[in-house]
Amino acid sequence: MRGDDEHRALDAAVELYANRLLGDRRALEYLAGRGFARDVLVQQRIGLAAGDELVPYLAWRHVPASAARRVGLLRADGREMLAGRIVFPELRHRQPVWLIGRVLEAPDDLPRYLGLPGPKPLLGWDQASRDRRGVCIVEGPLDLLALQQWGVPGLALCGTGFNATTVQLLGQWERLYAVLDADVAGQEATTRLTEAFGSRVIPVQLPPSAKDPADLALLAKGSTLFCAAIRDAVACHGPVRPLVV
Repeated sequence: MRGDDEHRALDAAVELYANRLLGDRRALEYLAGRGFARDVLVQQRIGLAAGDELVPYLAWRHVPASAARRVGLLRADGREMLAGRIVFPELRHRQPVWLIGRVLEAPDDLPRYLGLPGPKPLLGWDQASRDRRGVCIVEGPLDLLALQQWGVPGLALCGTGFNATTVQLLGQWERLYAVLDADVAGQEATTRLTEAFGSRVIPVQLPPSAKDPADLALLAKGSTLFCAAIRDAVACHGPVRPLVV
């Protein structure tokens, strides 16, 4: 159970990183090149960890660095865990509970995504849980950001793996629209979802030019193409209540 200092450390990091992103031309150009508008970045509090600012910022906010180490924002040697990464916070009731970062350019010796220690939450929970009739299941934070930009309810697994707790949480929705990557791992994850939930899972096939929803964010008609893919999936699946998009 996190204490007040740990929550304050997470909140400070999200505020710092969000402000840094808006002043970083390279990161903004990368995200704009992926099709993401500035408005959605601000709304979802997407950030950038420069790597050398968190410790002094915590001191200025009177937040002990030890709290940041306990939640995984700082390594044991004081370096920032998410340094050099675009940061996607999971917000619950407007408060950050977990962060995951994506490198701008992935060298061979670094994972593309890196999350804070501890269990991975389903990203996008607060917005998606407003309507339990249906939700789109995607893999990564950029996929979820695309859905959020289009106003489509979604949850991101942060990968293709999921455990019993995730299955229990997903069971709260009537329909699960599986929009996982068009690769072997994504197909296998869709199969596992179908084994867990049966006909409640509706596999969604995107246009051949897109391997995931984030690819569609690049296109002027990406939202239209995504909605068409949902409608086609529903039509193929049978007479079920469609997701409102």
